[in-house]
Amino acid sequence: LLSDRHVINTCPICKRDLRSSQVLANVPIRRMISDLPCACRFEGCPAQLRRRDRSHHEASCEYSPVSCRHSRKCGQLLRRQLLRHETEECPFRPVVCPMVGCGFILPLDGLDKHLEQDCPRVLCKCSMCGEGVCRAAMHEHTSTACPLAVVMCGLPEEETRTSCTYRCERRSLGDHRRMCVYQPATCRHENCEHVSTCRLLESHEDSCQWRVLPCPDCGADLLLGALQEHLETDCPEHMVACPFAEHGCNDFTPRRLMSDHLAQACGVHLAQLCEAVAVRDVEIRHLKAEVANVRSDFEQRLDRLERTQGMAYGGGGGFGLGARRGGSPSGGGGQEDTNSDRLPELASMTTAWASPAAATPTIVARFGADHGGGGSGSVSRR
Repeated sequence: LLSDRHVINTCPICKRDLRSSQVLANVPIRRMISDLPCACRFEGCPAQLRRRDRSHHEASCEYSPVSCRHSRKCGQLLRRQLLRHETEECPFRPVVCPMVGCGFILPLDGLDKHLEQDCPRVLCKCSMCGEGVCRAAMHEHTSTACPLAVVMCGLPEEETRTSCTYRCERRSLGDHRRMCVYQPATCRHENCEHVSTCRLLESHEDSCQWRVLPCPDCGADLLLGALQEHLETDCPEHMVACPFAEHGCNDFTPRRLMSDHLAQACGVHLAQLCEAVAVRDVEIRHLKAEVANVRSDFEQRLDRLERTQGMAYGGGGGFGLGARRGGSPSGGGGQEDTNSDRLPELASMTTAWASPAAATPTIVARFGADHGGGGSGSVSRR
C-alpha cells in the first residue's frame, strides 16, 4: 500500500531500530490507508483509484510503457499503442510473401529483398533471351529451352566412346546436327545393317563385306566377302600355278586354260616327274645306308653290353642275343621269349653304358619295335 519512501526503519518516539518481525500490523490503520484515493503512476493516465486497486490497474494500464515483441529496435511504446503498432506499423512484423505459391514468412523490412533475390514465384527476365520466366523455373529454362543458351552438341559415338564437343546456341543446334560428323548413319550397301557415325561410315563402307565390286580378273560383280574365295576356287581368268609346280613347272595359266596347258606340256611334266623320282631314289638309298650303319653300330654296342653283363652273371650266356640272330650260343634257344620281355631294360642299360650319342635313344626305341623282325629293310620301312 505504501511506497518505499513511506517505509519507517526507526521508531519515531524511542528512535530504536525496527525489524519487520518485531512490528505488528495495525489492521484498522491499514484498511483506512487502503481506502485512500490515489492516481495511477503512469503519465497521462486519468484513472482515479483507491490504493488497494492501484497494483491491479497498473498491470493492465493502457499508459504503461511496453516493448514491441518483434524487435527491440522499436523502442518504448504505450500499451494502448502496442496492438496497432505490432499489426500495422512495426517494420519488423512477420508477413507472408504476397506471391501466389511462395508462402514464405519473413520480417516486413526484408520483403523487398526477398522479392528481388529469393522468391521462387517472381517473374524474372532471362539474361540471355529476355523472356519472362518464373525464378524457380529459370534453371530449367536455361538448361532445356532458352534459344540463346550455349550448349554442346553431345551426339555419342559408341565405337570410340566419345561424343561431339561442338558448342553453339540452342537455336542453331538443329542445323549443326544435320551436318554433324557424329550423326548416326546406316551403311548404304544392300543387306548391311551396320549403324555408325558419318565420320566412321566411309571407312566401314570401304571394307564392308556386303560391298559389291567387280572381280579384277573376270569382271564379275561379287560381294567383297566372297571375292577371295572366288579368286581361289572359281574365277576362270585368275592366274594359277601349274599342279606340277613342286616338280619344277613354273608356268602360270588362267584357270580356264589349265586343262589345255596340262595336255600340251604332258611330255615336259613326265620328264620332270622322272627326274623327281630319280632324286627320291637317291635319297632313299642314302637313308637305307645310314639306317644300316646305325643298326650295325647299335648291335655292336649291344653285344659288348651282353658280354659285360654275362660276366657279371657268372658266364650264364648273356641275354640270348643269339636267339634274335637265329642261334643259341650258351643260354639255349629257350630264352627267345625272355629277350623280348627284357628289351626295355636293355635299352636303358645301353643308354647308361654307351657314349651319349644323340641318336641312341631313338635307335633303342626303333630296335624294340623291330625286335624279332630282322634286317635293315624292316628298319627302313619304319
